[in-house]
Amino acid sequence: MSLAVALADANVLIPRTLRDYIVYAAKAGAVQLHWSQATLDEMSRNLIAKFGFSPDDATELELRLTEYLPRALIEVRRRDTQLV
Repeated sequence: MSLAVALADANVLIPRTLRDYIVYAAKAGAVQLHWSQATLDEMSRNLIAKFGFSPDDATELELRLTEYLPRALIEVRRRDTQLV
């Protein structure tokens, strides 16, 4: 059981080394990592636009992340994104 819970933003999932470290730490139980579909969409858009990924490669990365950490994908409701 981890003591830390983190909601990953796309800027954490884009750089390969940072992504690997945080994802492996989550797999090992050091941190409970979550992301939303919107975060994965933003990651994919940036990997395609700025780093030359093909759409198929970006989709494959999304699938692999979700399969590796199946509990990471969470639903974020519109009201969750509004400032209080």
